[in-house]
Amino acid sequence: MDHNAVTPLRGAVRSAGVMAAGKGTRLRAGNIPKPLVRVRGICLIDFTLADLLAVDIRNVVVVGSGDIDLLDRHLARWRGTFDNVTLLSAEGDGTLSAVLQINDAIGQEDHLLSACDVIAPSDSLKTLLYEVGRAPEGLLLAVLTSSHVEDEKPIWVHHDDSGSVTKMGKAVDAAPQVFGNVRWISAGLRAVLQEMSPTIRRDSELMSAIVKHYPGLVRAVDGGRICDLDRPEDRATAEEIALQSNAFRSCPCA
Repeated sequence: MDHNAVTPLRGAVRSAGVMAAGKGTRLRAGNIPKPLVRVRGICLIDFTLADLLAVDIRNVVVVGSGDIDLLDRHLARWRGTFDNVTLLSAEGDGTLSAVLQINDAIGQEDHLLSACDVIAPSDSLKTLLYEVGRAPEGLLLAVLTSSHVEDEKPIWVHHDDSGSVTKMGKAVDAAPQVFGNVRWISAGLRAVLQEMSPTIRRDSELMSAIVKHYPGLVRAVDGGRICDLDRPEDRATAEEIALQSNAFRSCPCA
């Protein structure tokens, strides 16, 4: 499928958020912040940034924690590549807090959102945006999924033949697909997030609630073999998938 030859039904996505506040405790990275852990000589966050660059993202908001100055010095290498790279200090604990913080910073526009520890094939985000463009109007959320499970407690994704998500979460039955920690968020989801967030504590619960309350408005897109690097035993897989990534072509520090 030639994704470059397809005109999407929606306007181009120009902004993205990166969640980079993880401490890498399970990864046993020592004093190295998780976004700066290296795989084949490239920092984890650079795999994500290279993927965003490949789909012409121009504005990036990163939420980090810990040694913010160290991460900021690293991001300086990308500031001549994107139009804008903003680093925010995490205001709370957990993924949900970062999701809401990034949503507030980007504002009322469609955007991509990724964890900083995802290593995926080079065309994964193109596939995600292509499928978003083909989806019916009113879509709120599209999640990149994978049949390759590297997580001890994955977010399972059930969907019908059209890709419409029917169930999603850590507490649902196991499914052939799991959430790959990358998503497209519509401008219309902003009001939903503000309405639901006070009663929900975890990101997985939020996505499960969106699927439940807005049936047919969440889509799953198979991104191929994706690694979410959380544990030392994931490293061999990460190094293998890294060879198929965009980072070796467009990372300014490769």
